[in-house]
Formats: sequence, C-alpha cells, structure tokens
Amino acid sequence: MTILASGFALLIAALQGQAYVADGSTLVIRGTAVLLSGIDVPDRRSPHGEAARAEVQTLVADRVVMCRSSGERRGAMVLATCTIDGEDLGAMLVERGLALDCARDSEGRYRSLEPQGSRERLTQSAHCNM
Repeated sequence: MTILASGFALLIAALQGQAYVADGSTLVIRGTAVLLSGIDVPDRRSPHGEAARAEVQTLVADRVVMCRSSGERRGAMVLATCTIDGEDLGAMLVERGLALDCARDSEGRYRSLEPQGSRERLTQSAHCNM
C-alpha cells in the first residue's frame, strides 16, 4: 500500500501532457484538474476571463504542458506551476495583463510582472487578499 501511495504522490508532483483548458486558470491533463498556482484570473463569465481562457487555449494548443505540484489541493484541483517549453504559463498570463499575482499562493513572485494598470482593470479575488 505504501508503494501505491508514493507512486500517486509522484504522479501528482509532475504531470505532463496535452491540456484541455477549462478556464483561464484551470487545465485538465490526463484526467487531472490543475489550478495554476500563484495567479488570479478573472471569472470565466467576464470579458477578461474569456480573454484569459482564449489566450491559454492558444498557448497550450498542440503542445506538451508540464505541471509541478507540492501536492497541495484547492478542492478537487491540484495546485501547480505549469510550463510550456520551460516558460511559466502563469507568468505569461500576468505579463500579458490577463491575470494578477495572487500573493496567498505566490509569495509575490508574479507581482513585478504585472503591466501598469492591471490592478485597476482586473478585480482581485477575495481569496488572494488573505
């Protein structure tokens, strides 16, 4: 039983493959829902949220996405940092003005990437202000 549990932890720690984009911050890779860690993307029902989803879809199309997680979960989703060709997907969204740094999860690592005016244009989720 210990071997099985350890194997599952390794699977969650590094997950890679083609990604289905559920919304601007949620990917599904090989049946596992992955929430991009450290960023705050607007709700998918908003114009900014739809723009983020469309950008993520373009970025991941026909590419392998690699996600690394400490195993932390947010509900049913695994919280992870994901990369495409070695580039941090969360950082790309923040740099493009489609997401904000979520200090609760990022310890501020994306804050310096936010374009001027992003905080005025996008609304920060309450859970990121904790």
